[in-house]
Amino acid sequence: MSYWYVLTHLNPAQIEWMLQRENLGEFRRDGDPVPEPLEYFVPFQFLMRAPVPQTPTSVTEDYIARDITDFIAEEDNGIREALHRYIFIHADEQRIEKILNSEWNRAGRLHLFQHRDSDGVPLRVPDDEMRRFIDTLRNRQLRYYVGQPINSIEVGDTVTLRISPWEGHKAIITRVEVRGGKTRLTVTLDVLGNLTRVTFPDVHEGDILFDDETIARLINGNLLHNFEQEVFTALTRRFGRKPSDDDRRKATSHLARLYGYHGVIIDDPDRQRRFMALMLICASLIGEKEAKKRYVKQFQEWLGGHKEPANDTEAYLVLALFVALRDPALRDAVKAYKNTHPDCPDIICHLFSRLKRLRCR
Repeated sequence: MSYWYVLTHLNPAQIEWMLQRENLGEFRRDGDPVPEPLEYFVPFQFLMRAPVPQTPTSVTEDYIARDITDFIAEEDNGIREALHRYIFIHADEQRIEKILNSEWNRAGRLHLFQHRDSDGVPLRVPDDEMRRFIDTLRNRQLRYYVGQPINSIEVGDTVTLRISPWEGHKAIITRVEVRGGKTRLTVTLDVLGNLTRVTFPDVHEGDILFDDETIARLINGNLLHNFEQEVFTALTRRFGRKPSDDDRRKATSHLARLYGYHGVIIDDPDRQRRFMALMLICASLIGEKEAKKRYVKQFQEWLGGHKEPANDTEAYLVLALFVALRDPALRDAVKAYKNTHPDCPDIICHLFSRLKRLRCR
């Protein structure tokens, strides 16, 4: 029987990003074997806060180990509070120990904490129960959000704060500064009818949420389809007929906002790879060099060194690699696949119609 181990971290957004980098092989040393990708679930990152109930819900930490499905009976806020800071990782005990002792975990200011029972045995949840729990959350149709990336915030944006004591307040960004690797954010918000300016010296991803309308447009319904349409819209503006400098600037800003959601996880492996292909396109066109290198390395491993796609997902990957590497052979391979497969998805054809205009090296 396989298990999910129960861990916590004070900043779930940060640890989710680190686990994603772990899966991309960023922390693997030269010569080390390629580990199996980790499967993990960070529920608190996806649960939208509902209106605060009059009576607070209290859930003890060991409750989660005894019967995880009992969370379903709680109110939405109770679920959210109960899952605060929890991370579930599907792996064996040796892999968990390796993560806990990894350089990236020990070097950080905040560390992953593994929950254990009174006898010191790590808490774990059977796979079948964990999957029922995940499915039940989704079937409840709880509202979800994706944290707005800090690097795409612009002056004038309206956001919702998640920083105590201003959590839940709407604010307008008036200044963004990066100092010594920290993001300093100044906002204007309404406090008891008076406009107040507040500065936060060290803002992290997840501390602010972009306006709900934008988030809903991206993540409600078919998430992959929504991102495909958004990327296509940005590419049409950037590579359309005689784009102006303003068109290029707006397209780049649009792509940067979309790339900020690279931490989104899709359960289906093929759809996850297609989503990552969209993120590589965005990263390549906005100049995210390090991210581009990681994606390129991962895609080339998946393709096994060949350039000719054998299926729709590989056509997606090859098209994204063309954007990153500007190799005409990759462009021609996608064109050949598109022309020899009448059932090739429309989105690949549409993206290709825009991206084929990129200059090759």
